[in-house]
Amino acid sequence: MAAGIIGLAAGAILGSTLSKPQRPEYIGPPRPQISYEPWTPEWYRYCRAKYRSFNPDTGYYIAYSGQYRFCE
Repeated sequence: MAAGIIGLAAGAILGSTLSKPQRPEYIGPPRPQISYEPWTPEWYRYCRAKYRSFNPDTGYYIAYSGQYRFCE
C-alpha cells in the first residue's frame, strides 16, 4: 500500500512538471555584443543605464550575488 501511495505521488509530481508550458527560446538575429572602452563617455552611459548600483568613481557595480564586479 505504501508503494502505491509513493507511486501516486511521484506520478502527480511528474505529470504536473510535464504539463507546464515551456519557456520559448529566443528566435531572431543574434544579439550584438556591445563592448565599450572603459572610462569613456559611452562606457559611463552604458554602465549607468545597465546597472542601478554602478559607481562611476570605481567602475564597479554590485551583482545579485552581492559581489562587486567591474562594468565591461
